Amino acid sequence: MARKILNIGMRPEYANKQYCRTLAQDILTKGQITGMTVRQLAAEIFTHGFIHSRYAGLPAWLQRNPLVKRIYTACDNGVDLADAGDTRVRKFGYAVIYLLCPSKKI
Repeated sequence: MARKILNIGMRPEYANKQYCRTLAQDILTKGQITGMTVRQLAAEIFTHGFIHSRYAGLPAWLQRNPLVKRIYTACDNGVDLADAGDTRVRKFGYAVIYLLCPSKKI
């Protein structure tokens, strides 16, 4: 069976952890993505939302940085989800950001 891929467009609510957990549970229940836990999927969605929501508050010189722009553009294009998740390094990054960064209220 082919690996399933799902792009969910960017939404401001993705910067809220509870919203991400609910969305992740729904995606997993529907079988749209498999091979991940609710927390892993929520962390990936939240990380994209967190980065996207904080970009405008960065200093202009940092917004112009090619790496920062590339990361923001990747988030702005929505969250690309796939069965079993992203690379190990990215999964680790998602977990750290999910653990350490504050959730926005919605």
